[in-house]
Amino acid sequence: MADADPTVWKFTQCFGDKGDVEDITEADIISTVEFDHTGNYLATGDKGGRVVLFERNETKKTCEYKFHTEFQSHEPEFDYLKSLEIEEKINKIKWCRRQNASHYLLSTNDKTIKLWKVFEKSLKVVAENNLSQDVTPGNIAGAGGGAPRPLLQTQFKNAGELKLPRLTHHDTVVAAVPRRTYANAHAYHINSISVNSDGETFISSDDLRINLWNLNIQDQSFNIVDIKPANMEELTEVITAAEFHPVSCNWFMYASSKGTIKLADMRESALCDQHAKLFEQEEGPDSRSFFSEIISSISDVRFSHDGRYILSRDYLTVKIWDVNMERQPVKTIPIHEHLRPKLCDTYENDSIFDKFEVVFSGDAKNVMTGSYNNNFMIYPSDPEKETEVVLQADKSAFKAKKVGIPTPINLSTSPTATNGNKKGGSRAGSPAAGAGQGQRMRKETDADQIDFNKKILHMSWHPFEDSIAIAATNNPPRPLPPYHALRNCGLAKMTSRSAPRRRQTLRESHAVTRNGGAATPKVINAAPSLEKAELYGIHDQRSTHSKLVGLAGRIFIETIPQWLTVGAMLGLIFGGCCSNVFALEAIVKVEPASGTLLTFVQFLFVAVTGYVSQFDATRPPFFIRPNRVPIRRWLINIVLFFSINLLNNHAFSYDISVPVHIILRSGGSITTIVAGSLYGKKYSRIQVTAVVLLTIGVITAAWSDAQTKQPVTESSHEKSTPSFSTGLGILFVAQALSAVMGLYTEETYRQYGPQWKENLFYSHILSLPLFLPFTKSLVRQFMRLVDSPPLVLRLPIDQASLTTLPEGWQKVAEGIHIPSQVTYLALNVLTQYACIRGVNLLAAVSSALTVTIVLNIRKLVSLLLSIWLFGNRLATGTLVGAVVVFSAGALYSLDSKQKEKKPAAPRPKAETGRAG
Repeated sequence: MADADPTVWKFTQCFGDKGDVEDITEADIISTVEFDHTGNYLATGDKGGRVVLFERNETKKTCEYKFHTEFQSHEPEFDYLKSLEIEEKINKIKWCRRQNASHYLLSTNDKTIKLWKVFEKSLKVVAENNLSQDVTPGNIAGAGGGAPRPLLQTQFKNAGELKLPRLTHHDTVVAAVPRRTYANAHAYHINSISVNSDGETFISSDDLRINLWNLNIQDQSFNIVDIKPANMEELTEVITAAEFHPVSCNWFMYASSKGTIKLADMRESALCDQHAKLFEQEEGPDSRSFFSEIISSISDVRFSHDGRYILSRDYLTVKIWDVNMERQPVKTIPIHEHLRPKLCDTYENDSIFDKFEVVFSGDAKNVMTGSYNNNFMIYPSDPEKETEVVLQADKSAFKAKKVGIPTPINLSTSPTATNGNKKGGSRAGSPAAGAGQGQRMRKETDADQIDFNKKILHMSWHPFEDSIAIAATNNPPRPLPPYHALRNCGLAKMTSRSAPRRRQTLRESHAVTRNGGAATPKVINAAPSLEKAELYGIHDQRSTHSKLVGLAGRIFIETIPQWLTVGAMLGLIFGGCCSNVFALEAIVKVEPASGTLLTFVQFLFVAVTGYVSQFDATRPPFFIRPNRVPIRRWLINIVLFFSINLLNNHAFSYDISVPVHIILRSGGSITTIVAGSLYGKKYSRIQVTAVVLLTIGVITAAWSDAQTKQPVTESSHEKSTPSFSTGLGILFVAQALSAVMGLYTEETYRQYGPQWKENLFYSHILSLPLFLPFTKSLVRQFMRLVDSPPLVLRLPIDQASLTTLPEGWQKVAEGIHIPSQVTYLALNVLTQYACIRGVNLLAAVSSALTVTIVLNIRKLVSLLLSIWLFGNRLATGTLVGAVVVFSAGALYSLDSKQKEKKPAAPRPKAETGRAG
């Protein structure tokens, strides 16, 4: 619709109790809302197990509904084996395609699914019979209560005068009868049901399994997905939603608590554990936190009516996916970004576990989802349109005749815009605008003013019109159309309030102890909470000293895993990387020209270990997982990556010492900021100042080192200076290429997501053929390492035992002789792998700033070890330059972190084999 004539939404109809919220019972809370395929009928289910159907009122010009029927679908039950109470609450309702005058719909609670037939039934009464004239109150009882009068015997003279009684239509009632009951097939709570487009089958999903049913067979189902591990302690994810493809009857999808959507094809195998497509957007390490797994859990997933797009909702965002593009969503809509700083509070009050639904409009041009304060929002699915409609399903908004108009989303702040300088403004704009049609809806952005008990969880969109049904706090109203040339029906708001409920873990709900009691859930503690001091013995009767000792012991025990994890990461980084520098310098001190061999062995080792992580037994002939980034996109990256590593290691052939190598490569921000400026990026004054200092430090260090290497004789000077200058030039070219590769990889991650594991594997394995022109050089370098003096590994054999061995074995038993340079080569490769693993582990649990600081400290430690272990003498100017370089690098990193507003995808390391 044109912007000049925007669609205006407003409430038109309410159903449900119009009393106070306090008068609403738990059983009255609506738990699901669903339009049928025609949009003429609307079904709602509540926590009391009731299903209420509404029928479109054809006598009204606008889109209005009237009561059709109500029936009790489920009753409360009790599982005596597991000592579990099974609620009667209706989790989902799905309509079957109508084939005759009757309606068929599926309803389910946590354990049992029922197929209901709803039809109109005519009630008839006897209008006339043979005794209708004689059987009257006067004939049956005499006047004044006397004896009954005798019936006339002369009325019928023969049998031909007798007539059959005549029935006439008295009334039409709507009846609902259960045709099938699909029970005892799910051990866990059912969260989704979906009817297939073939009209014969449907699926039902619980936390760990998905079953396929035939509508006509109630005592048999087929398990098509099973993610239950052999040991429940190894459980890492659960199924949260599932749905059939609306067109292709063999396709279905299911979402998980890990934020993944898997598309499966039932034609491939009976058990669809191997998905055909995987839709997942990996979270950058910078934005990971204790709540990452919780907020990434998908609460609802839907197909568009044509099956082309997938809509998913997690706690903070709505994502729209193209079924033909797995690497990233075509649009990500922030919903609760303003609650990110309050995630700890939402975790404490259980709001972070709320399961918000999301729906497509009939034409898939809009999407709708709910929020708190009884707000719900409508967004265009077009990635180019950044507008939204904010509506509030509340009695106050209904009485005030507030309207919803599409307005631009202010992206300069959190997803919720502010109104001028006033905190908590509305994304819908000023209420003064559009006052002729009523006030616009407003959305509260101040987290402290949000009522988490008022929330829109359940909704449904008319398949053909702009009419939407909403389950809200008190009444079920509906925004109606816009004042528009087309008569767009608006929104139906059905009552519902999500009362606070106790959250149960999967193990708590379904596991039992040996003595039959309910198992105690495992509690995950991110850190010891001092607010619950009684857990640590503070409130008991012990002395203060004993309490403090007990508290310290408790905290120490609670934090042991964290300290062990930190120690392991730092051990891999400092131990692996510093040992790597030691092995590297031990090689280049003897064979400076072995840089190409170093690069090849490192690439080969990482390619082999990376293949293990990319292995997929179901994809012959190469058995590699499907890549999310096109190979042609990696080719440029591979050429740059190969060139950078080769040049960095080849620079040792030109009188570049390891300490100078570390210092010069620490100035990589110089080329980064130059390349970024050419690319159009903007940098702050502090960053520019830091880069100027870096440049000064690098030049000072390089010039001072060159001065110390000037020989006394002029002939040697002419021979040495060009060699050293060539080495500096090689390192500068490598740094420039590294900056270009960083920008290219950043753009790749922006388009396809942070696929760093895929980048690591393909950049190494596809680079191996590029070493073919260097085959002779590689063989020559390796043979030189083999001819190096051996290292002797002494065997634990005493001299007396040695003399008893044959003469040929005595020499072998004296010790194993391994070429020293080959040993250092193997040590270099293994420690490099440990270093990479440590950096990746650190990046996964900490910010980019922390990683940068740790790596800078590690480089400084490597520099000091190189000077100490190998007797490298650095001039005063070189040391001053090193201090300037490391200080300026820290300044650049700190300012980059302060400017950071959004979590960025992790930048790849410029190389695998690194000197520092």
